[in-house]
Formats: sequence, C-alpha cells, structure tokens
Amino acid sequence: MRLFCLFAWKSVTDKLLKQHNLVGKGQNYSNWVGERVKSRSDSRVPTMLATSDAKMTGEAKREVLRVFDRAVTSVLPGVLINTKVKLVDCAFLLIDGVRYPITKHVYVVGFGKAVAGMAYAMERILDDKLVRGIVSVPRQPYRKSAPPEFEDLREMTEKQLQELQMLKRSRKIEYLEGGSGNQPDDDSVASTKKIVALAEGLGRKDTLVVLISGGGSALLSLPKKPLTSAGKRDLCMRLQNAGASITELNHVRKRLSVVKAGGLARIAYPAKVIALVLSDIVRDPIEFIASGPTCPFVSDSAVNDAIEILKKYNIYDGVGKEVQELLSSTDEGTLKEEAMIEDGKFKHVTNILIGNNLVALKAAEEASRRFDLASVILSNTVEGDVKEVSYAYAKFTRSVCHILERNFCNKLEFVDEVLQKNVGVLDIAVEKLGETFDRLVEVAKGKSALLLFGGEPTVTVQGDGKGGRNQELALRFSLDWLSEISKDPVLINYFVLFLSVGTDGQDGPTDAAGAFGEPAFRPKMMSVRQDLLERKDLTLDPDILKSLKYKIEQIERMLPERVLKRNDSNTFYSKFVNGKYLVRTGLTGTNVMDLNFIYVRKRECECNVQRATFVCDYLQPKIGEDPIFVFDKVA
Repeated sequence: MRLFCLFAWKSVTDKLLKQHNLVGKGQNYSNWVGERVKSRSDSRVPTMLATSDAKMTGEAKREVLRVFDRAVTSVLPGVLINTKVKLVDCAFLLIDGVRYPITKHVYVVGFGKAVAGMAYAMERILDDKLVRGIVSVPRQPYRKSAPPEFEDLREMTEKQLQELQMLKRSRKIEYLEGGSGNQPDDDSVASTKKIVALAEGLGRKDTLVVLISGGGSALLSLPKKPLTSAGKRDLCMRLQNAGASITELNHVRKRLSVVKAGGLARIAYPAKVIALVLSDIVRDPIEFIASGPTCPFVSDSAVNDAIEILKKYNIYDGVGKEVQELLSSTDEGTLKEEAMIEDGKFKHVTNILIGNNLVALKAAEEASRRFDLASVILSNTVEGDVKEVSYAYAKFTRSVCHILERNFCNKLEFVDEVLQKNVGVLDIAVEKLGETFDRLVEVAKGKSALLLFGGEPTVTVQGDGKGGRNQELALRFSLDWLSEISKDPVLINYFVLFLSVGTDGQDGPTDAAGAFGEPAFRPKMMSVRQDLLERKDLTLDPDILKSLKYKIEQIERMLPERVLKRNDSNTFYSKFVNGKYLVRTGLTGTNVMDLNFIYVRKRECECNVQRATFVCDYLQPKIGEDPIFVFDKVA
C-alpha cells in the first residue's frame, strides 16, 4: 500500500522552504511537498500518525454531530412553544414567565419553515379558545425522520411527522403549502390572501396570535400593484445572487409588499396581536425577521435605504420603472399608521422572541460538557463573506492552539494577539476572549476543545456550480487551515476539524445541511492525481490511457480552489470519500441560522510530531473503506 505523506523532516524543512521561496505560501507549499514525496517505500514515513488521524477523525465527527444533534433539537418549534408558552385561567398566555392578556376569541396565523410545529403546539395550548387559524408553510416541511446518527433529532422528527399529519387534519387550522425553493410562488401568494382576509375581519374583541419563523418572507408574500409575483421573485433572486445579506434582501422586500414591514399588523388593527417569533437573523431584529409583518418601518430613510441597496449591487438601473416608482413612493395609509404607533411600536402588537441561535449554542455548550469537551460560546453574530469568515476562523484557531500549547504568558497576551488579527468578522467580544483563555488554558492532556459559533455568512455567487454557504465555508476552511499549518509547524501537534451546518437542514439547493472541513482534503486529492500520473507514465494501452487522462482531468477540475471558483462545493463533497464529509439531517422543521463548530485536540502519536510539518494519510483505502474520490465514467 502506497503512503502519501506531506511530511518534511524538521532538519531540512526551514532550509528547503527558503530555497524554494515558499515561506508563508500554503498553497505553493502543499504543491511542492506533493511533488517531493513520490517514493512508494519511504521508511521514514510515520504511519502511526496516519492511522491515529483516521481514528481521530471518526471519533471527532461522531462527537461533534452529537453536540449538533442536541443543539438543533433544543430549537425545534414544538419544544420551544411547549417549554415557553402556557394558557392561564383561559385569560392569559404565560410566555417566559410574563402574563399577556387575551380576549375571548383567539385566532392563529403563521408563516415560515418552523410554523407547522408551532401551530400544532399552539392549537393544543389554546384548545377551545382557538376559533380559527391559517398557516403558510413550505412544501413538505419535513419529509422523513433524521438519520440514525442524530438520535434526538430522529426521535423528534418522527414525532413531528405524526404531528404534521394531525395538523393537516385539523378542523380549526387551515394548512397551506407554498414557497418553492425558498422563494414566493403563486401558492404562497394565494395563502397570503387568505391570511389577509382573516385579519381584515377581526375587531377589538379578538386576539390574533401570529407565528413567525425563518422562511416567512417567501410564505407571506403579496406584492404591491402593479408589481407581479414573478417580477418581485426575479428581483430578489438577483439581489441574493449578487451577495446581498438576508437583512438587505428583506429590506427591499418590505418596500414592495402589502403585508411586510408592519402590513399584517395594520390590516389586523384594532385586534390585539401577539407575535411569537423564532429568529433566523443575526442579532434578532424582529423588524427584519420574515420582513417584519408585525413591526412598523421606523426609519425615516426607509425609502432611500432600499434604493441604495439596489444601487450597491448594481441592480437599480435594471429593475424597471414600476419598481423604481414603488421604491420611491411613500406608503399609503401612513397617517392611519401614526394613530397605531407609540415610541416606534404598534400599540396593539406585542412581539416576543421565543428562540434564536443563542438558544441552540447554549444547548450545544451544555451537551459538549456532558460529552467531556471543553467548550466555549464565542459568538452568535458571525456574518459577512465566507472568504473573510473562513480566514478569520483559521487565524483564531491558530491562536487557540497556542493557548493549548501554553505559549501565552497570560490572558492579556492572548487577547492582544487576537485583536491584532483580522478576525473582526467573527464579532467576538473581548470578555469572550478572556473566557476562552480561562477555559482552555487548563485543558487536560488528551481532552478536546470545541469552539462554538453561530450566525449566517453570505456567498457571492460567481459560478454555475451546486453548493451552499455551509459547504463552501467548510471547504474554504480546509484550505485556510492548511495554509496556517504551512506557516506555523507547531500546528501539526493539533488535530482540527471544522463543521458548518444550517439548522434548517438544507444548505442551498442541495440535500445536505452542511459539511466538515479538514486540511487533508487537498493533499489527498493531489495524492490521487500523483498516483494517476505515475500509472499513466507506465502504460501504453490506449484504453487505459484514455481512462487515466479522463480521471486526471476530473481530479484537477475538483481541486478545492477550483471548485470554490465555480461555487461547486456540493459536487466536491459528494465525490470526496463517497460523501462521508457531508452532513445530511433532512429538513428539521426549524431555522435559527447556522452553527459553526471547531474541534481542536492535541495529537497523541508514537511518532515524533515535533519534527513534522504536516499530516500523512493513506493514498489507497483499506479493503472495505470508501475511495478518496468517486470518478465519473469515461465519456
């Protein structure tokens, strides 16, 4: 069995790096080592580390997925509603310990990926108080139970499937599906018209409970005339593909909608409105979640803001005259709205946040400690371009490894180093940096650390590939961490595994929720390429040559850096080790953005890792193992 190894012995490493001008150039360094190590029988290769890493990867993936399992289960809609909401004396809703009076007749409307579970729970809580309800949900909000490795989620999704069938048969709540591909469609517009009709019929003696979650913007959609649904959908897709954040996207949606930006609350006036909100946006701005149907526009610059967003992404000039006029006009009914508003809020509306990304992170932290992982929540407000986020994660992880290496004299030295690095996109508070140092400086030998982050980065789509922001982030981290290792040999002492997953279970237009990232991806691909090149040089058979050339072309096309240029991360992960680094949960029925976990553990290996500059791995898998790359058949 041939071993591929990116080991360069310490005695020659520094000299050779300088000789080939490769200091600090991670990508060139990995290419250079790949060309240098060609021997099929190098007795110096420390095979123990390869075996150790393979075992460690499996263990780490299982541990991290168990933590994610607990995290996402904690924010399932039914769990949140049943935990936080109670009916008291048929006259109050007790929500997080606070009493909210309700009228005799209660109605429920909802829209979003998590609303089916919320509605089922609310129907049972309200019981006879509920008169009627309508929910607008995605088609098949969860099609099947989660895979076996997600024990808690599997149990809960099986329960959700049963509850979904009962909700569909409800005599009080009308269940409507729409919003194909997380975009408004004719069905979601029809559902919205029904919700509007219900709200229009309410009076002072009625209470409207509004259930709101991520995905609600696509499921509560009624464009202002003369704009059509197709026209609005096209504009939003162009903005999204240009790299606009969810906040920017929703801001533009508001200006073009009858029901967004407080529209639903205005329609329901003078009925009492209680909105229960599950946040899918960084920092939980309720006015932006599902485009704020129960929150008024309080910004004097709202008109100009929407126009400036379109100009920022070079879209405004091409949107058409009718859209430009809608964006520049003042909302009808502004004077009427003034009578409803006090201190920037609707007088008749109470908005309550019942769940968010931080709830999931706290559950992850609790689970981590239960599994004997030293964990710390660093930030739940990560946003920005995935390139910057990945770079920042790699830089921060490097500093964390030096904590574990005991290379900082004190906490202030660590904090100062991190603040000097370009990691602002992670939005880590200074006190969190101090907490990280205190938590990790005493980590016992052999114990793993788990860094917990949450948020929602964005991807600027430049290629025509298939992928999602979580898969792209994980793949980018694999390259960025490889680069850090090439610049800092101390990092070879540490096994690092990155996980990025969407809590809704769907990452872009793929069947994956996210993926793992580790630095060995590119070296493994290069090892396969090198083996194919050597086999090509040794054969004269034209059919074999054709097959080998085709495989070499596939490998070169699927190198991570080339995949990322095409935004084709899902294709890479599907073919790499038979998809074993993909995370597939199925649709979870909730959405509190993304979770990013960084697993760090000091290596335990009989070989002398102090003399090494990277990790070796087997080129050919053992019998029964998955191949490193799954090739397409020769065309």
